[in-house]
Amino acid sequence: MRTAIIILAAALALAACSGGGSGYDVTYQVGGSGGAQTASMTFFNANGDTTQQGDQPLPWSFSMAGVGSVAYVDISAQNGQGSGTVDCSISVDGQHVASNTAVGGYQICDVHATV
Repeated sequence: MRTAIIILAAALALAACSGGGSGYDVTYQVGGSGGAQTASMTFFNANGDTTQQGDQPLPWSFSMAGVGSVAYVDISAQNGQGSGTVDCSISVDGQHVASNTAVGGYQICDVHATV
């Protein structure tokens, strides 16, 4: 009986770490400061396809559920103004996993991770 409880506890811990088999929730976030008010985004969606959204107001975010493990996620955000700073980040299951910053007009912030 004690062995069964230990095995069950280990299985539950493994399921929690692996996303429970239903995939991961991934969120891209882009913010701006110092004059950066819009950005053009290019990112991988839940199917691994490239998606583009031009001239989006900042702050901006995009969430997708059920992203499989060993998936490459990436977002690039180009500052739409001649000055300012653009910050981009990726969160997986609510936990921050990667971020980057681009400083200056029309500069590109790029960040990626593997889940």
